Amino acid sequence: MGPTGAACQPGYLRRRLRRHFAYGGLKVDTHMRVLDTRDRPIAGLYAAGEMTGGFFYHGYPSGSGLMRGSVTGRIAGREAAGG
Repeated sequence: MGPTGAACQPGYLRRRLRRHFAYGGLKVDTHMRVLDTRDRPIAGLYAAGEMTGGFFYHGYPSGSGLMRGSVTGRIAGREAAGG
């Protein structure tokens, strides 16, 4: 059975990201703002969780992704809402 309703409307994202974890990711500052190639924050763009770079380098400790998402998500949400 295929998608129905809103999923069939033009412009609806039909492909979903399926990733468990990543060793790379977007470069962010301590406020979880995504940085450009010159290390300047991109206005209005925040990132959180395992898709932010610089956290998993030598290995992936079990359960660490949940904590990473919780901590960085809270920071990004607070900053996006105006600090």
